[in-house]
Amino acid sequence: MLKTALAAVAVAALLTSCSSTSSDDKTNTASKTAPTSTAAPTATAPPAPTYRILDKNDLENALLGIDAFPTGYSQDSETQEDTGKTFCDYKEPVKPTVKVERDFTKGAGVDVQAGAAILRQYDNEADAKTAFDAMTNELKTCRKDTLEGSAATHSVTSAPDVGDDSIGVRTEVDGATALSNYALVGPTMVYTGTVSYLSGDADEAADLLVKQVAAYTAAARG
Repeated sequence: MLKTALAAVAVAALLTSCSSTSSDDKTNTASKTAPTSTAAPTATAPPAPTYRILDKNDLENALLGIDAFPTGYSQDSETQEDTGKTFCDYKEPVKPTVKVERDFTKGAGVDVQAGAAILRQYDNEADAKTAFDAMTNELKTCRKDTLEGSAATHSVTSAPDVGDDSIGVRTEVDGATALSNYALVGPTMVYTGTVSYLSGDADEAADLLVKQVAAYTAAARG
């Protein structure tokens, strides 16, 4: 059940649409009321970073390896099956075009712990933001859920300030605690998470996201 819980929580990382209001009214008002004198020059904002769309092999190479995890973890030979489960079963507005994943395990029996790193790449940055916004909007109200037939409780937590946006989620299910962190980075949703029957280390889980975002950014902007 422990690994099943992690898979269900990790898979819930697909997201939704972003809405924006038109700026036409503000533009028109500004043009009518702006003074005729020449305005003082303003500082130019630095250009937004750009990211390459990676093929599956390059995306897999950008995943964290065993050296990024705390001592005692080993990489699983097979990844968890994607069940398609989302937070509170919300409907994803857009699907990633490429998904790669690595799963890790530490210990055995009641002391077993699991970890995962997942990269979901979309066709473009707009689709990725739509997906991320959908997930974060759902998490504003999603508290009680069901994972593989077991009752689960979600709560939003702080997450490292990385990428274009980020969010953390704590999930309690069958006595296990899953600590999930998500970041939006250009056209890709970055996920790292840990799950344990013992008290999870939030700082350890957060550090994995920082490392995974850095690894993906180096690959996509290199």
